[in-house]
Amino acid sequence: MEKVSKWLKSKSFLKLIMISVAVLAPIFYSLSFIKSVWNPYAGAKNLPIAVVIKIKLSNITERL
Repeated sequence: MEKVSKWLKSKSFLKLIMISVAVLAPIFYSLSFIKSVWNPYAGAKNLPIAVVIKIKLSNITERL
């Protein structure tokens, strides 16, 4: 038990934590980014769609 408490207080444990965070943080970030853009059209079938058609009618007499 004494060896464990000394190791936890030592600088090697701190270095191990810092290296672990430096390696794992980019991995978790990249995984979350890849998951967000993996299939962007997956939820597109549930989106409501509105179609607007603008037709401008003109008279033939206006052009003469």
